[in-house]
Amino acid sequence: MPTLLLYECQHLVREAVANAVRHGQAGTITLDLASAGGALRLAITDDGQGFACPPPHPLPATLATRAAALGGALALETGSGQTRLVFTLPLDVP
Repeated sequence: MPTLLLYECQHLVREAVANAVRHGQAGTITLDLASAGGALRLAITDDGQGFACPPPHPLPATLATRAAALGGALALETGSGQTRLVFTLPLDVP
């Protein structure tokens, strides 16, 4: 994994976990990291309250911007009792 990608993943995880605890009041957070086809997939799932606003839920701006700056994307799945952020990031970051 390129050093820049490792650095950015650390920041993505730190912010996502802080958001889950602070805003979602999560008690359990799980991370799943895998690579396939030249991309890194980082999934962060929590058991918090989910997003209060109705669908379509806006993506967390800072996390989405950071993923986009790396040439990747962020997907959000949320409902009562669970929120899942899935980052797909290229392994060959610029």
